[in-house]
Amino acid sequence: MNIENQKPWLYRSVKSTLSLAFFLEILLSYFMPFSDKGNQIGIGFPYTYLYIQKQGVLHSSPFLSVGMNPLRLILNLFFLYLLLKFLSWSWCFLELNRKQN
Repeated sequence: MNIENQKPWLYRSVKSTLSLAFFLEILLSYFMPFSDKGNQIGIGFPYTYLYIQKQGVLHSSPFLSVGMNPLRLILNLFFLYLLLKFLSWSWCFLELNRKQN
């Protein structure tokens, strides 16, 4: 018996929408414009969550020139999650109206 089918539909819906939101956040980060703030380049949409220094320090790891703000990443995922849920609910509502007419 498949265990995935035994989980509640709400859990499956939230899980799939969150994974789609995370995928879209990464994809949008590549295509949206970067923010340039002095010595840092910011990546993320709608809020910048990843900062990269333009000029690194000599004799240090390149990973030290990257900073991530996890709160902004979670906020971005939340906004994308709400947008995807709104689009899916409106699409379902339009489909129901179309079938009834």
